[in-house]
Amino acid sequence: MGLNLQISRRYNTYSLTFTEPWFGGKKPQALTVSGYYSTYYGVDYSNLDYTSYNYDIDRSQKFNIIGLTLGLSKKLQWPDDYFFLSQSISLNHYNIENYGAIGSFGFNSGQSNNFSYNFIFGRNNTRINPIYPTGGSEFLFTAKITPPYSLFSSTDYANLDTNPAYLDGDGNPDTEKINQTKFKFIEYYKLKMGGTWYTDLYNKLVLRSKAEFGYLGAYNNDLGIPPFERFYVGGSGLTGGNLDSREIIPLRGYTDYSLNSTFGGQGGSLYNKFSMELRFPITLKPQASIYVLTFLEGANTYNNIKYYNPFSLKKSAGVGVRIFMQMFGLLGIDFGYGFDKVPGSSGGLEKSGWQTHFIMNQRL
Repeated sequence: MGLNLQISRRYNTYSLTFTEPWFGGKKPQALTVSGYYSTYYGVDYSNLDYTSYNYDIDRSQKFNIIGLTLGLSKKLQWPDDYFFLSQSISLNHYNIENYGAIGSFGFNSGQSNNFSYNFIFGRNNTRINPIYPTGGSEFLFTAKITPPYSLFSSTDYANLDTNPAYLDGDGNPDTEKINQTKFKFIEYYKLKMGGTWYTDLYNKLVLRSKAEFGYLGAYNNDLGIPPFERFYVGGSGLTGGNLDSREIIPLRGYTDYSLNSTFGGQGGSLYNKFSMELRFPITLKPQASIYVLTFLEGANTYNNIKYYNPFSLKKSAGVGVRIFMQMFGLLGIDFGYGFDKVPGSSGGLEKSGWQTHFIMNQRL
């Protein structure tokens, strides 16, 4: 049973999770039920003090999210004992009231619903120590799909901008009304796959190699890729949010979200990432495990599959340290250098350079 409460000036989040790890009592399969409620408030920029950056909260600007998830996961015995399967259904209900801070939605007031089926199939035979694996591999295939609502709708989404019902008083397309119609029930399919390999080079000096790929697709080209569920690349992933169910793809050596400005800050519909990390343990005692690392990685996100180039990567390298304590989990710090120019910085002419990243229980 887990209860989480977060309260600040700008947002409140309440979540409750329950897991029964031996559901049925005969074999290890976990039943999980969870729910959360979040409220975000806007900022009154008319009273913003740029010297001290003090600001007032405008509670007339409100973004409410209700989320529910029911899942079942279990270990498999075929093709071998290392395979596992996880399935879940989830519902996120978004209620936006005069909240213009999330421009990617295309409307400041309205409602959206994200009902999805989630499927994870994988194999994990990493051995000896889950905190510091010295061998084996892990492979994952995940799919997240929604019902294809538009296939059962009579709405002509391709011509909403000429439909009299979606024109404003001046005869121009009412963009907010059009986007509310398009995204009232969000539809998409999201596919991801990845592999991680651990190789003991010499006396617990371990090389971790990893490759991953993700794609967000649309059933209906007239609706296109939704502004929800997109991929955002850059940073450590520590500042990820659930406003639009975005997925943060960490890339050390770059600031958070810095590689998405070419899409108007909206995030990409596909990405790929490759990384190599060399690890060496200082101590692997149960009370506290400490290891140092050096890494080389590259990733990028793309707004359309026709622009996809798996070798067009934003690259970085650096060093770091990890400390695992049972009370706090995995903590760490990385110093990464981004070799490539960042879109939007002085016309995209500046390299990212050195960046510091703090790690708290993230899988990079």
